[in-house]
Amino acid sequence: MTPSPALKFGLLIAVAVTVIAATVAFAILHSDDFDSRVRFSLTDHTGASVSEDTYHGQHLLVYFGFTSCPKVCPTQMAKLTRALDELDREQEEERILPIFITVDPDRDSAERIVSYLAHFHPRFVGLTGSRDALARAAESFKAYGARRSSAADDDPSRHTSVAYLVDPGGRVITHIASTASATEAAQRIRGHLP
Repeated sequence: MTPSPALKFGLLIAVAVTVIAATVAFAILHSDDFDSRVRFSLTDHTGASVSEDTYHGQHLLVYFGFTSCPKVCPTQMAKLTRALDELDREQEEERILPIFITVDPDRDSAERIVSYLAHFHPRFVGLTGSRDALARAAESFKAYGARRSSAADDDPSRHTSVAYLVDPGGRVITHIASTASATEAAQRIRGHLP
């Protein structure tokens, strides 16, 4: 018995749909956008080269800012410090590594970052690098702020004011808005810890 033309057509459609679905799935799995892990290659405040692999296996609390920021950065850094202090009291301190990434590498030397971080939580690590490396890091976080140019009108004050919580696999799992209180920030972080 030979299959009817309708059955042949149905089988042909099923094969075509399967091939298209497999092609789309392959494209998604192999696209750069599918791998949502953050990527960076920077220098820490001690002069050591670091990347996302350096911190693999740790939760990261990342904030982009600059040391001469008059209001937003110190306010946010102080709030994150209070949130970390709250988590410290709950024995959660070793589970979060706070990181400050400068968006102003022309002025933020390693020494200046060390001096700045002395005012905040003692576990904060400061990161810097070339303008290109910092711009790539910001793009990886989908953050606004680090720019590739060094034009005189390049204003570092226009930058992201949220903090990013990164899971041990290197993926951003939540943001902490600039409007959140220290207690709200601690609750948000706590809610994402295993």
